[in-house]
Amino acid sequence: MPSSRPQSNRSNGHMARRAPKGGSVPRRQSGNLTSPAEQLRDAELQVLRLIEQEPALRQRDIAERLQLSLGKANYCIRALIELGWLAVQPIRNAANKLSYRYLLTAAGRNQRARAASVFLERKRREFQTLSAEIAELEHELARLTKEHP
Repeated sequence: MPSSRPQSNRSNGHMARRAPKGGSVPRRQSGNLTSPAEQLRDAELQVLRLIEQEPALRQRDIAERLQLSLGKANYCIRALIELGWLAVQPIRNAANKLSYRYLLTAAGRNQRARAASVFLERKRREFQTLSAEIAELEHELARLTKEHP
């Protein structure tokens, strides 16, 4: 686990966002409708959703399922633990090695619901913006086609 810990401001429930150790948060390929900070929050929401569905997953499994680097998955999980949204339950596996199960806390379930609502609203706004842009481009293309057959 990286030694730098995410910093939280527990009075308002928000985290100071920093890029994961080893690089910056990747940007979207087509259009940059979300900022790196929003992408990190999206990753945290995805982690919460996946852990709620399958708490026995290891960090490596979470990273693979969400197509995140292992470092970014670790960063998100540590941030969620520090915020009190995830709890860690140590378990012994068959090889008598210590592993961990991640569980959503009550605060984590509440935050997941709020984050999903915010995420959905942002995606609706992005969809409206893209729909308007597509309609404008279709109109422009039709006009150009008429002018230059």
